[in-house]
Amino acid sequence: MMSGVGENEQPADARLDPDQLRRFQEFQQFQQFLRFQEAQQQNDAAAASTPGAAGGPPALPAPPGASPAAGTVPGSASLPVPAPGTAPGPGAAPVPVIDQGRWPPQPPSGPPHPPGSPRTPLWRRVLRLRLVRRLIRLAVTVLVVLLLLNWAYQYYFGEEPEEAAGGGRTETNQLLPTKPSETVRMLYDHIAQGLPDDACALFTDATKQTFATDLGAPDCPQAMRQLSAAVQRKSSYAEPVFRNDTTKVPAGTTTEISSCADLVVQGGQRLGRFTLTRQDNGGWIISGHENEPADCVGG
Repeated sequence: MMSGVGENEQPADARLDPDQLRRFQEFQQFQQFLRFQEAQQQNDAAAASTPGAAGGPPALPAPPGASPAAGTVPGSASLPVPAPGTAPGPGAAPVPVIDQGRWPPQPPSGPPHPPGSPRTPLWRRVLRLRLVRRLIRLAVTVLVVLLLLNWAYQYYFGEEPEEAAGGGRTETNQLLPTKPSETVRMLYDHIAQGLPDDACALFTDATKQTFATDLGAPDCPQAMRQLSAAVQRKSSYAEPVFRNDTTKVPAGTTTEISSCADLVVQGGQRLGRFTLTRQDNGGWIISGHENEPADCVGG
């Protein structure tokens, strides 16, 4: 019975997988090669430390694909190597283990920016974007264009500023005022502001020449220029003070206003007595003029 069992059993090596056996043999060959290199280094060190020692050329490693003989290392007959399938002896050097899973070496892992290292500010990174730069240039261009348009509009169509010294109004109403006192006040204002054409527009055509002749001027615009040049205080001359009930609208179509009796004029020459006539549209125009004494006393 014992012989029958022995005949049916197979050697342990026969049950090994061929691929596992091949890997095991390759591992043994690698161990033998490492031991061979270590022995060569020891022999070289011994030869260098012993003067005059005879030594032959170093043995070369076996070519790729050639398996060394069991029990020896190629090129060194004095170094015993365990045969395949046997474990190394107790005094054998340990075989280094190579971690092939970490090859090639990986770079050290860690934060991209070490703590304390300077970082680019967010606003600078935003300004580096091309779209942001284009939007900024567009906004600046639009702002400049709007400022130029506003300046052009104010220059050509805006209201003229008031004079700093006189403080009077520079706007003129082309329509005749609806009060006779307002027509006379506007005449003083136009003269103070140096607007001869607007001042003459408050007279009828016949009265324009009468007014110029009374003031010793060839025509109405020239008379207005002479009066404007004689004004000393524009703000006071442009706003004469009316007395009594002169500011009321009369019931009739004609009325008179005297610069001496009905007005208090300061800063310039009094303009005399005016006759005003109401027009069909309700406006009052100067239709007559007479000189008055300069001091409002003499006859």
